[in-house]
Parts: sequence; structure tokens; C-alpha cells
Amino acid sequence: MVVIDQFSPVVAEVAEPQTPLWQTLAIVVFFVGLIVTLGHTVVGILKVCRLISHSEHHRQADGAVICVTESDVSPFSWMNYIVLSRNDYEAQDAFILAHERGHVRLHHSVDVLLVDIFTALQWFNPAMWMLRQDLRSIHEYEADAAGLSQGFTMLHDQYLLFQT
Repeated sequence: MVVIDQFSPVVAEVAEPQTPLWQTLAIVVFFVGLIVTLGHTVVGILKVCRLISHSEHHRQADGAVICVTESDVSPFSWMNYIVLSRNDYEAQDAFILAHERGHVRLHHSVDVLLVDIFTALQWFNPAMWMLRQDLRSIHEYEADAAGLSQGFTMLHDQYLLFQT
């Protein structure tokens, strides 16, 4: 015979409430999107770094480094590096160099890196993608203004657009 003491505490097991499946899936989807977006950014940066490291370097008086590559790439800048194809470098187009120096001087690479990180955190938000595109457009206007401030005309800039 089992005697139950009426004063002994009774321990009742309380079931933990289950998290709904949609909440778990939402968290998983968010982190997958974050990882994919950040991964895309990191891969892009690694490709640029590889292109820069495998190019011919020409240090400039203003601290910029012109990287000449055998690849057929459009001129671009990253941090203090201005990347040009061999053809663009040999053409010695002063407007292209002034434009890219404008990007370097205004630290546009830092802006792009920050907005890419914020885009990764807000990858699901269409407004963030529009902001990202708008920032890149503003950077181009600012770099064009840097070239124009050195005496170049918009006709020269427009000629370059039609030439490519």
C-alpha cells in the first residue's frame, strides 16, 4: 500500500509553449537572406581585391594608386585604388582620371560598403534597394562634378558615354 503524505508538494509538469512554425521560418528566411546578401558583397570585394593585386601599380602624388589590368574592365575605383584597363591607361584620358579621383577623394567606397551592410540587414525592404541605387547615382553626379570643376565640359563626358 502506498501512503501519500498530504503535505508533500506535488510537482506538475508545465509544457513549454511551442513557437509557431511561421515565426521559426521567418527567422530562418531572414538569416538566409542576410547571409546570401553579405556573401554577395564579400565575393565582390574579394574579386576587386584580386584584380587589384594582380595589376600593375602606379603610385600617384595625391596618394591614389592607378592599377592597370589586362582585363577589359570599365574604369572604377575602390578605396585609394583606381582600376583602368590597359587601353584606358594608354589613352591617358584626363576626365576619366579626374572622375575616378573624385570617387577616391570623396570616399565613395566607404559609403558603398556601409550601404551594402545596411542592405544586407534590410534585404527584404525594397526601399533599401532603391536607396542603394540612389546613393550610387549621387556618387556618379559628385564624381562628374569633380571632373567638371577641373575645367572639363559635359560634352566630353557625354562623348565618353557614347564611345563605350
